[in-house]
Order: sequence, then C-alpha cells, then structure tokens
Amino acid sequence: MVSATFHNSAAQTRLFAGIDLAVGLLSLATQVLPTATFLKRFGTGIAAAALPAVYVVGFAALAMAPSLTVVVTLQVAQRWMNFAIANPARQVFFTVAGREENIRPKT
Repeated sequence: MVSATFHNSAAQTRLFAGIDLAVGLLSLATQVLPTATFLKRFGTGIAAAALPAVYVVGFAALAMAPSLTVVVTLQVAQRWMNFAIANPARQVFFTVAGREENIRPKT
C-alpha cells in the first residue's frame, strides 16, 4: 500500500518516520502518568490483553476500509499500546516480590 501510494523512497521514509515520531510521543506521554494508573486500576491481565484487543479492532477496521490511512492508524495504535501499556504490564509479571507477597492465603 505504501509503495502504491508513494512512489518516491523519500516520501516513504517520511511516512515511516512520522509513524515512529507519533509512536514515540504518544508512548512518552502515556508512560508519564496514565500507564501506572491503568495498571493499578485494571491490573496486569487486562493491560496485557489490551494489545490483542487493539489488533482485533484494527484488523476489523482494515477489513471494512482497506486504506493506507487505516494501516497507518493501526500501526501507530498497535505500537503505542505495545510500548505504553503491554510491555510495562509484561515487565510487572517478572517483578521480584518478597516472600510475604508471594504466599497465597489458604482457603
């Protein structure tokens, strides 16, 4: 789609650089405060499941309207969600916790 829309390699590079810039800025803005709030409010399971949800919605949108705009939007949303929410949630899975925090109460 990109090569069909932009025949010039410089224009293609600008498009991909714009995607990277958008992902970087959105990730930075999200990780400053909303990521911690999101993880505390919804938990790591929901946060880790957010990325597959973005894929489902994105591919449904792409099936309904296959255009470069939808592809670019999906790419930005997927990478943003990965860097801002899903990766931090996965990293919490491997956080070292003390013995008292790991002991489950017997029921």
